[in-house]
Amino acid sequence: MNMQEMLERMTWMTQKDREIFTKFITSKMTNDEIKEKRVAKYRSDIASAHKITNKTLFAMIKDYEALEKTVFSINTNKKYKNATKKDIKRGLGSIFNFLHNGECSLKYAEKRLKKLTEHKKKPSDIRLAKPILFREEIREMMKHSDIEDRALIFCLFESGMRNGEF
Repeated sequence: MNMQEMLERMTWMTQKDREIFTKFITSKMTNDEIKEKRVAKYRSDIASAHKITNKTLFAMIKDYEALEKTVFSINTNKKYKNATKKDIKRGLGSIFNFLHNGECSLKYAEKRLKKLTEHKKKPSDIRLAKPILFREEIREMMKHSDIEDRALIFCLFESGMRNGEF
């Protein structure tokens, strides 16, 4: 899908939104920063932000206050997972930085912009490592098992398979 087809699918975009998005993408592609699949990701991020806020792209990023309100709406939305929210905020932050500072990336953005668009991990996002069984524990399990269970335990241990992979 080329750029024109992609923009035509985004019927909610105003002409000004299309110009901003086209300039941003053209600049990123000129600098070899992104490929076509990434363009589709930016389009998807903007469309998701529009679904959440019901605002045009320019209304979401016209100034820092508007971006703050947009990010607040994204953060409080229950429909999307945290990883998706992170992508949407980073995409909008990059476009905001391009519009106001001429930079396509958040790499050299102001601290307040980086802080606004960063994702804060909640305790529920952190996955704890499962405990690992040691050889002695495996031997103890095998002592108290019948022949079929010993074979299963041995296979799992020697192959390094996880619980649900056998």
